[in-house]
Amino acid sequence: MNNYLCKHCGTLHQSNSSPTTTGCPKSNSHSWTNLGSVGNNTYLCKHCGTKVSTSSSPTTTGCPSSNSHSWTKL
Repeated sequence: MNNYLCKHCGTLHQSNSSPTTTGCPKSNSHSWTNLGSVGNNTYLCKHCGTKVSTSSSPTTTGCPSSNSHSWTKL
């Protein structure tokens, strides 16, 4: 299972495959970024405030508030 984040609206979704692109409240469609596999390590992005639990450091691409995420392990 992976963590997916929409770069337009900031919705976080856990799924085995990329979620549907329909229904984004801030754009015509969601634009999902796979942040990484669901795990026990919790990270917080200082730019957008997204909190995600992954098995390793999440990807830095797809931040809704900046050019890239800046993750801090909690």
